[in-house]
Amino acid sequence: FGDEEFLIDEALEQIIDRAVDKSTVSFNFDLLHGTEVTLQEIVERASAYPLMADRRVVVVRDIDRTFSMRGKPDPASPFARYIASASPSTTLVLTAVAGDILKGKSPKAPYNIITEHATSIQFKKIYDRELPSWTAERVRKRGKEISPDAVDLFVSYAGGSLRIISNEIEKLFTYVEGKKS
Repeated sequence: FGDEEFLIDEALEQIIDRAVDKSTVSFNFDLLHGTEVTLQEIVERASAYPLMADRRVVVVRDIDRTFSMRGKPDPASPFARYIASASPSTTLVLTAVAGDILKGKSPKAPYNIITEHATSIQFKKIYDRELPSWTAERVRKRGKEISPDAVDLFVSYAGGSLRIISNEIEKLFTYVEGKKS
């Protein structure tokens, strides 16, 4: 959850790549959207057994929209009970682009139910002043070098969106191909 939707999408992609068995993806992978699903449907999908694989993966994008449209689950609801005792053969991933999940130091309802029984990761906003270092680190992780002046020019050209910066880095890598910097 958090303010940086691009980083949420990237983390989700990594989870799916590692957790979904490619040979049984049509049986064991569900991608649901918060505006189109009920909490009961989430529980039903997550409770189903995997077919011809060790696990199934259920992804619910924008769970915050499910809560805002259909109400927050109480601690005795089937959704809250499932979260408290999730199926060991299911990887349930819930995403939320919401800055109001945390109020103070602890999550507010219904997110407290989720964070109490699951791993949660907050993707905080990357501010404009942090973009050059984020960009340089991303280039370095891909095995290239970029000078500070080039980073500043690159970021001023690409703008403040991490998704656009990432796309422009991909174009840059295509252009420089075998060059180290």
